[in-house]
Amino acid sequence: VFMGTLDWCREYLEKEGRKIYPEFTDFLINERKRLSVLKNLRLLDKDVCGKYGIKDIDVSKIVISSQNVNCVEISQILRQKYNMEMEMGCHGHFMAICTISDEKEKIKDLINAIIEIDKHIVPNKSQKHNLKFTSLNRVVSLRNAYYSKAEDVPYNEAAGRVSAEFLIPYPPGIPAVSPGELITEEALENIRLLYESG
Repeated sequence: VFMGTLDWCREYLEKEGRKIYPEFTDFLINERKRLSVLKNLRLLDKDVCGKYGIKDIDVSKIVISSQNVNCVEISQILRQKYNMEMEMGCHGHFMAICTISDEKEKIKDLINAIIEIDKHIVPNKSQKHNLKFTSLNRVVSLRNAYYSKAEDVPYNEAAGRVSAEFLIPYPPGIPAVSPGELITEEALENIRLLYESG
């Protein structure tokens, strides 16, 4: 059944894709514009292109960020109050993915829910999220670190040590530390913030 569904999707996109995708993206662009009223949350949009290594954005991914609001909590509100499941909710971001199989009214409902939630947010200025995943210094090759003899150490004693494993907080699912990299206080602080945010 699953393979048959994939074949149907491929065939549908091959026959109808050039017609439906421009309509779909135009609709999404217009819905995204409605989010310009946000005060406490921020839609990651075309203004980030050319910054942070970002070349372009996918308009079908509604990525919302905030420096002063825990976005895990926003994802929970969307789930519990509005019956909407986000693709990802983490410390400073949450994301919804829109597809051509989503009803337009449901996408409008999502945009309305985000706007409504934003109106009721009381930002916690003391809870500023400053996660910065920077490249760490590789001191041993990934292979050698992974296959070398290693020992478990307490979290608070890991700074200054070379990692033998990947440390991947999820979400967002991006390695904070890879084997062979020197573990820094900053990397541990990012992991702690993500862990505490849920």
